[in-house]
Amino acid sequence: LGNCAYILGALIGIPANFIVLQRIISTKELRISVSYLFIFNLALADLFFLSGTPLMVSNSIQNTWKFGTFMCKAFLASNGANQFASSLFMALLSLDRYTAICCKGKIKDYKTQCSAIFLCTISWLIIFLAIFPLYYFGTIVCMLVWSGSDKGDALFGDNLDTIENLEFSRKIFTAYTFALGYIIPLMAIWYFYGNIIYAVWRQGTSSLIANRNLRKRTMKITWLGVSIALIYSFCWFPFWYVQWSIEEMSEWTLRHDLLMPISYMAYVLCYFNSVINPFAFINYSNRIKQQVRHYVIFEVY
Repeated sequence: LGNCAYILGALIGIPANFIVLQRIISTKELRISVSYLFIFNLALADLFFLSGTPLMVSNSIQNTWKFGTFMCKAFLASNGANQFASSLFMALLSLDRYTAICCKGKIKDYKTQCSAIFLCTISWLIIFLAIFPLYYFGTIVCMLVWSGSDKGDALFGDNLDTIENLEFSRKIFTAYTFALGYIIPLMAIWYFYGNIIYAVWRQGTSSLIANRNLRKRTMKITWLGVSIALIYSFCWFPFWYVQWSIEEMSEWTLRHDLLMPISYMAYVLCYFNSVINPFAFINYSNRIKQQVRHYVIFEVY
């Protein structure tokens, strides 16, 4: 049942993210937009993540990894990259919306496409550094072994000190991943959107943005960002709850009949976050919606 859900998600999510990317690239107005540059990178990360579905399903069905060490490392790294990329690019989008509405005119010289490209480049560098342990410690069985040994023998040894060191390393990795990939970006996201909502509630959109067309376009992208942030918060919270419950050895995690289905459902939610995102992009952009409708009718059929 779970594998069917993954396959269905990939069949829907991969084309949807690809269409969003293709439409942004082919539309000049969207291509030069700072906001859509962040959305482009978010969709790109989702596409890479969903592209690993055949490997994940094959591993689940055969109960063994048959794609070699390099593909194992690449698979783990792509999962981690999506986790960091989602939160970082949503944080950048929320910052962009905050500056467009609450700091209008104050930092206009800095809100350029060059600045956005620079921020995206720095974000990807941070992502690559953050996921390096996933690539380095991934083993042929496609799991994380916190040891310098290529074969991961230390994990299965009887040395208590070694096992404790591995557990400590895993906890450190979980903590910094949680901090950099979830809670800190999420706090920034809701700080910016909280200020936007407060400003709109207090002053009204007409006083913040005089031009009617600009006001409509600005608020539409802003509510898109809020929707994406809500979806992300909902989809990733169960995953992190399970991770920290395991680290703290909560009583319920000792029950295999509870841990397995709950962990599975938590990961499925994370997975479907990448499937849902492109439909949020399409729904909030009339231009993309019209182009997608034209693409489906005239190019696919």
